[in-house]
Amino acid sequence: GGGAGAEAGRMEEAAVEPRGGAATAALNSAAAAVSSSAAAPGAATAAAAAQVPFWQKMLFSGVSGAVATTVIYPLDITKTKLQDQKGGKSARVYTGPLDCALKILRAEGVPGMFRGWPPNVLLVMPEKALKISANDALRSAFWSGPSDSMPVANQVLAGGLAGFIQVVVTNPMELLKIQGATMKDKFAKGEIARIKSYTELARELGFRGLYTGVLSTWMRDVPFSFIYFPMYAEVLRWLKARDGEAGYQTDTSSLAATQENQSSSNRTALAFSAGTAAGTLAAGLTTPLDVIKTRVHSNAVAACELTSTSDRGAARFFSVELARISDTAR
Repeated sequence: GGGAGAEAGRMEEAAVEPRGGAATAALNSAAAAVSSSAAAPGAATAAAAAQVPFWQKMLFSGVSGAVATTVIYPLDITKTKLQDQKGGKSARVYTGPLDCALKILRAEGVPGMFRGWPPNVLLVMPEKALKISANDALRSAFWSGPSDSMPVANQVLAGGLAGFIQVVVTNPMELLKIQGATMKDKFAKGEIARIKSYTELARELGFRGLYTGVLSTWMRDVPFSFIYFPMYAEVLRWLKARDGEAGYQTDTSSLAATQENQSSSNRTALAFSAGTAAGTLAAGLTTPLDVIKTRVHSNAVAACELTSTSDRGAARFFSVELARISDTAR
């Protein structure tokens, strides 16, 4: 009935990954649509989707996140290296994205485009599962009516809180990824004595050290989610209305019938388009915050060495974090 249809819409709108820009968002949105279709084919698509077990939602989210991360990783490492450049134009190694990618390929070949990938792909699965599940649960908690009529303010609150929660996994993942992506360059410049494995690096940093830069990660991920989740839901609803899925406009009780007539490939295309639009806007607006986060994480090892003997209280930790953000933003 209408309740099952509304819940199905809520699940589909929540089952997307917002972090990492338009490419990752679009790929995860499309993967989520495919997963939803695979879990509930035929005439009972909406009703069955509402009954998809929690563990399946987690699995679909994690796998789609890992696949999308792998596909776009060469773009991600190019972005990371560009953002980590410091100094004026004369001191910069790379002049732009294409120049950066070509120099990486010439110097290190294809493996160079995947530096920092192992910890990223391993941790991205629980990260995506946590964020998407949190957003799904929070949307349900903040709104019991039809998903397509959920107020934007509620969507923003649910998305922002989900972004806040996911940083538990995001910060260690991003820190290790950026260290892996930049370690060889630092070794070549003499900034570090040797190249370390990820396990050695994690052990050296310790639990506290793995959360270096957590404030800068929150600064990026919470605004990103404020923008991304509501915009994805609204754009997807608009696209479905244009595509003739009237159940998303007025009558939620007819959602199951309309979804029965809508092909799986078309639903995937709509989700991909909505993810691209929402991801492009969210990534573009939060890029300055992403640059700050990248540079804070790039300096994490040196920062931990300087503060290792300092007071370990929470107040001291966050005051040091604020100082790092301030120094990096200058």
